[in-house]
Amino acid sequence: KVGHSPVVVICEHASNRVPPPLTSVETDLPMLQSHWGWDIGVREVGRQVVQELDSVAVMARFSRLVCDANRDPLQGTFIRSHVENHPLSFNQELTDTEIDRRIEQYHTAYHRAVNTILEERRTHGGRYLLLSIHSFTPVWGNGIREIDFGVLFSGYDCLANQLAEQLRFQGNCVALNQPYSAANGMAYSVERHGRTHGLPFLELEINQACIGTPQQARNVGRDLTQALKTLIIPDRED
Repeated sequence: KVGHSPVVVICEHASNRVPPPLTSVETDLPMLQSHWGWDIGVREVGRQVVQELDSVAVMARFSRLVCDANRDPLQGTFIRSHVENHPLSFNQELTDTEIDRRIEQYHTAYHRAVNTILEERRTHGGRYLLLSIHSFTPVWGNGIREIDFGVLFSGYDCLANQLAEQLRFQGNCVALNQPYSAANGMAYSVERHGRTHGLPFLELEINQACIGTPQQARNVGRDLTQALKTLIIPDRED
């Protein structure tokens, strides 16, 4: 049910599943269960937002290590053969036929589903935001990431600042275009669909330390919902 909600949620890294006919082996599991395999916590956050707002979400049902729904298929990181020097068993010696199959069956199918939902939502009228939800590790390399949320934007600066301010008001440490920047192409999926459909769009990055358990993730989802309810959504880019 799409309805009249002011937000449509998408989650490109909601699953660490390796779908058949692919198989994984035991040595792949540490990578699949880590942030390399999926964005820990985002599925629960997204579901909570959908429930609170009576909204709708599109969530990928395959691991980003099978192929990355938040990357252009021409990017070198679209399919990784190794992670942290570990060879992924299901990504070795890939043929062009297999790569094409993954593009069509996973990447294209995911983005087709997003398009379908957005086309249906358009029929209900009114302004609404396309929001992609991701998570990031609290430690990267030798550095500790201090922020709780990063609001990524490429255009819609005022909307990004509104969301950041509301999250700060709740007591969170929030930064714009950190720990990644949408200006550097790090918000491929939400920007692709936002610009195609002429929609305001943002990507939200959440520190996994804040959503490491299902209950934490649900709590963050409730807080995020309250912040989203305050937004003044524009009908064109700022």
